[in-house]
Amino acid sequence: RSALVIDRSGSMRGARLESAITAAKLFVDALDHDDEVCIVAYDDEVKVPLPLTSVSGFRPLLPEILSSIDSGGSTDLHAGWLEGAQQLAPKSNGSRMCRVVLLSDGKANRGLQNVQQICDQVSQLARAGITTTTVGIGLDFNEHLMTEMALAGQGSAMYGDRAEDLVEPLEAEVGLLKSLAWHAVSFQIHGDFANWTVHNPYACLEPGIWQLPSLANQSEAWVALSIPMTSAITAQLESQGKTALQITINARDTENKLHQEIGRAH
Repeated sequence: RSALVIDRSGSMRGARLESAITAAKLFVDALDHDDEVCIVAYDDEVKVPLPLTSVSGFRPLLPEILSSIDSGGSTDLHAGWLEGAQQLAPKSNGSRMCRVVLLSDGKANRGLQNVQQICDQVSQLARAGITTTTVGIGLDFNEHLMTEMALAGQGSAMYGDRAEDLVEPLEAEVGLLKSLAWHAVSFQIHGDFANWTVHNPYACLEPGIWQLPSLANQSEAWVALSIPMTSAITAQLESQGKTALQITINARDTENKLHQEIGRAH
């Protein structure tokens, strides 16, 4: 299930809006008939040209729906994203991933604009089953906001100046949605986690706990960790042959069942 949230503000006028609309069409074309999609368009106001419905029910009407989206005023990005999440909320406890796909240049100038506050909400909804992918449109899109939202939302961060630049990333995104194996994936370092450095750009959910991306079948995620040698030696000495490092991996399967694996090093 996906919510395509399209920025139709003044800064998207012309080629950028055309690219966003073309990208949205590419995304829908790659979906199966029984997939569900809604379309949200926003500037300083939010509209829902298409509530959540099956692809088979509206595919012939898609060109008309998308062509009705024209450029408008200011950019309330948070409100547009939130409406997409709310459209998916009633279905977020099922076996299918719920994904907000935000297509924007990220130049928010209305409503909530604080990156940390926005990402806190994105992260909360991701843990509740509604994840977020961002598509930055244009060469000068707000990379910081859009990338941070994707990280917090357990989604993908992609970008392109033209719709052609987004064909392969969007195909990969749809492929992930179709073959999802694990979501709400996180890892926790137990004990003296403060001395460990995580080198991946993963969001820290709380002290000692980091978020990992959702995983499709036969895909992988990795973590690069380091610790000062003196701290590592101290931990080994204090463990007296027992566990010097313990990491717990938590993840939910396609039925939303929680699984846990524990790894230990001596």
